[in-house]
Amino acid sequence: MLNFRNKSQKGTTLIETLVAAAFFVVFSLAIYQLYAKVVELSSRIRIKTIANQIASEQVEFIRNLQYSDVGIVSGIPSGVIPATKTVSRGSITFAVNTTIRNIDLPADGTLGGSPNDLSPSDNKLAVIEVLCTSCNSAISIEYTTNIAPKSLETENGNGALVIKVIDASGLPVQNATVRIQNTSTIPNIDFTDVTDNFGVLTVVDAPPSTESYYITVTKSGYSSERTYAVGDIDNPNPTKPHITVVANTVSQGTFSIDQTSSIDLRAQSAQCSTITGIAGDLVGSKIIGTSPDVIKNNINFDLNSASNTIGSIEWDSYTLEISSSDYDVAGTNPIFPLSISPASSQQVTITLKPATSGSRLVVAVNDVAGLPVAGADVLVDGPSGSFSNQTGVGSISQTDWSGGSSQDDYTDQTRFFSTDGGIDYSTDQGQLKLLLLGASYTTNGELISSSIDLGQGSVFQQLSWSPSGQPSGVGSDPVKFQIATNSDNATWEFLGPDGTDASYYTNSTSDIADIHNGDRYIRYKVLLSTEDTSETPSISDIAITYTSGCLPPGQIDFAGLSSGSYTVTVSKSGYTTSVKTITISNNTYETIQLNP
Repeated sequence: MLNFRNKSQKGTTLIETLVAAAFFVVFSLAIYQLYAKVVELSSRIRIKTIANQIASEQVEFIRNLQYSDVGIVSGIPSGVIPATKTVSRGSITFAVNTTIRNIDLPADGTLGGSPNDLSPSDNKLAVIEVLCTSCNSAISIEYTTNIAPKSLETENGNGALVIKVIDASGLPVQNATVRIQNTSTIPNIDFTDVTDNFGVLTVVDAPPSTESYYITVTKSGYSSERTYAVGDIDNPNPTKPHITVVANTVSQGTFSIDQTSSIDLRAQSAQCSTITGIAGDLVGSKIIGTSPDVIKNNINFDLNSASNTIGSIEWDSYTLEISSSDYDVAGTNPIFPLSISPASSQQVTITLKPATSGSRLVVAVNDVAGLPVAGADVLVDGPSGSFSNQTGVGSISQTDWSGGSSQDDYTDQTRFFSTDGGIDYSTDQGQLKLLLLGASYTTNGELISSSIDLGQGSVFQQLSWSPSGQPSGVGSDPVKFQIATNSDNATWEFLGPDGTDASYYTNSTSDIADIHNGDRYIRYKVLLSTEDTSETPSISDIAITYTSGCLPPGQIDFAGLSSGSYTVTVSKSGYTTSVKTITISNNTYETIQLNP
C-alpha cells in the first residue's frame, strides 16, 4: 500500500514581486533625485565661487587705477572701465557689469544743501555684478566698493544732473532705466543707470553743456519719455528739450512713465455683424511740442479679425480717426474721447455705417459723471433743414427697390422678397407706385420686404415713410403697412398697430406695437391702393427705428448734412437743455454735455 503525504510549498506571488519592484523603483528614483540635487548644488557653489573670484579681480583692477581713470567709458564719471564685458572660465561664460557713481558725502556739505557743496564728487562708488550667462538658471553676485581720492577735492567746474521719475499719480518709479547721451562733450557721453527707491538718479560731476544732455527714461512694461533737440524739423519747439548743465549748479529733469495698457478693438454694424478690413488711428492728447503742436501718441490700427488686441498703450485721452472711405462712425462703446488708465485692459467697440456725405455723430453725456445719456432728444437745424432723433436709437431704411424680388435676407438694399404684381418698383428708381397698365393704374398692389436682421432682440420704436401727402384722387388710406417680426427668421405673421392682422399702419409716422418687442428679425408689408385709376400713391423712403444692445449708448448720427453752420439742441426730462452751434465740413463727432 502506497502512502502519499502533502508537503507544504513556500514561494513568492506575482503581486509580491510587483510590489517589491515598485518599492525598488521609488527608492532608486529618490536616491537619483537626491544625487541630482547634490550635483546641482555643487555646481552652483562652484559657479558662485568662480563669480566671486571674477568680482574680486574686477575690484582689485579698479582699486589699482588712477583715481581720474575710475569711471565708465562714455559715462559720468568718465574713465577706462567698460560698462559690460564678457569673461570665460573654462566652459562657463560670465557677464561683468560695472557701474561707477560719484558720491556726495555730507562732511563738507551736500549738493543743494546747507552748506551747499559746489564740488559734490567726493568719492566714487563702484558696483560690480557678475552674471553667469551660460547657466540654465540665473546665478549672479554683486560687489560694491568705495574709492576715495588720495588728495582733497577741488572745484572742477562741473555741475550735477538730477533725474526724477514719477508715475501717473506722481509717485516715484524705482529701478527705471535712465540713458544719458551727450555728443557735445569730449569724450562723448553714453551710459545707462537706474533710479533709486525714491525714483531719483543723481549724476554729479557732469561736464557743462547747453541743451545737449539727451535723456531717455524706460522700464519694462512701462511707457517711456525722453528729451528732444530744439529746432528739429519734426518737433522744432519741444516741451521737454535736451537738458542744460551749468558749472557748479544742479540741473533737474522730471519724467513721467507708468505701466502700459491694452484694448480689445473691434468694429461692427448697428446689427452686431463684424466688420473687418478697417484701418485708422487712436490719437492721444499729450503733446511733445508746440507751434505747431506735436502729438506724442498716435497708434495705427488695422482691424483684420473680430477681435484685435492693441498693447503697449500709454495712459492718455484718445480720439478716433477712421481712414476707410467706405464707412462713417455711427457710435462707439465706450464713448470717445477714450481715457486710458495705466495698467488697464478694456474692450472698445466701434459701430460703423455706410459712408455718406455730411455725416455728424452727436454724443450726449452727463456733465457730472461723463456717462452717455440715452433717450435724449436731438434736433439739428441748418442749411439742409431740420432733423430730429433720439440718442441710442437705431434706424433701418430702404429707399430703392429697383434690384427686384426673390431676396430672402436683406443683403442687397435695392431688392425685396416678393410682390403680387400690382407694384411698379423699377420705372422710377427709388420709388414705389401702382403698376400702370395702358392708361390706367391697377387698383391695388402689395410688396413684402426681405428679412432684416437687427443682430439681437430689439425694442421697436416707429415706422415712418415719405412722402406723407398723396394725390387727392387716390382716396383715404392709400398707403398701409403691416409689420412681421420673430426670433427664428422663419415664422412670419403680419400685424397692424393693434397687434392683429386686421389692422394697418396708415399714419406716415406711427408707433410700432409692443407685441414685436424682443424679436430680432423684421419684415414690412406695404399696400398701395387708389380709387381713381388715373392717379397712384407713391413711396420713396421707408424707415424703422429701434433700440438694442448692438447700438452705442447716448449717441445718434445724422447724415446728408450739407456744409454750413447748424444749431444742435439736446434735451431730456431731468436735464437742462443744451444748445450748441456746429460747422459741418467733414465727417466727425460732436460731444454735448447735459447738466442734471
